[in-house]
Amino acid sequence: MFTAAAGDRPDVPDVAIVVWDGIPTSDWQQAIDYAIQARQRGIRIIGFGVGTDVQQFGLATISSWPSSETVFVVPSSSQLPSLRDQLVNATCNSESLNITVICLFYFIYLF
Repeated sequence: MFTAAAGDRPDVPDVAIVVWDGIPTSDWQQAIDYAIQARQRGIRIIGFGVGTDVQQFGLATISSWPSSETVFVVPSSSQLPSLRDQLVNATCNSESLNITVICLFYFIYLF
């Protein structure tokens, strides 16, 4: 992911969208470490929390800064479409982007 072999283009910003249920797993520190590495590589991480138990601080920890622009929470997945405008504003500062959606459970295995 985010490699030329996977279709990454160097002239287009990289954006990862993390969808999280809000409950840290036993691999939480490893997920944080990979998020730090991704941000250091210039990948913008947008975090979506889905559910009533989302810990926004945890989501903000793995998302890019400022979290007021990159962290979004809805009580159920049926409400994700309501965040479309916020997603567009958070990611579309250029005409085209390399966007990858990541479920946090698998996030640690993708780097």
